[in-house]
Amino acid sequence: MIARPAILLVAVAGLYFVLAGEVSQAEVIALLPVLLLAAIYDRAGTKAQFVPLRIGIKGVSVLARSVLAIVPEMWRVGGALCRCIHHPAATSPGTILSVPFRFGALKAEDVGRRAAVVTAVSLAPNGIVLGMAHGTDELIVHQLVQRPLGGGAEWPG
Repeated sequence: MIARPAILLVAVAGLYFVLAGEVSQAEVIALLPVLLLAAIYDRAGTKAQFVPLRIGIKGVSVLARSVLAIVPEMWRVGGALCRCIHHPAATSPGTILSVPFRFGALKAEDVGRRAAVVTAVSLAPNGIVLGMAHGTDELIVHQLVQRPLGGGAEWPG
């Protein structure tokens, strides 16, 4: 069923025609594979089973703590970048850390906890989650300026 992507395609093409004033044959030919990909994506999305997530009070507190850490992290990263600019020989490429992290199951609580932890660690400018290993129960994190992540294996951040 390609009705939804086709409707979207017609809407986008109509908007393009209104803004550009004309549509060439090459643009129409280039748009056909996009329609095919949109149809495939739409079918895959309707067939996928989505797991609900539940964050809970602890997840909200971890997210709130990470929002409050944005300003200190900006100062920490800004200081490191200024040092790199003024002293190029002392540059630090950052660090990749392996942080213990209990992956959990496909229950709503565990999915919500994983989403909250990944968002909390990646929200501040100093760190970003590169991956999450299910078999080894670890979180792979890149930090520009190394600092320990507290909170234990259940709620690192």
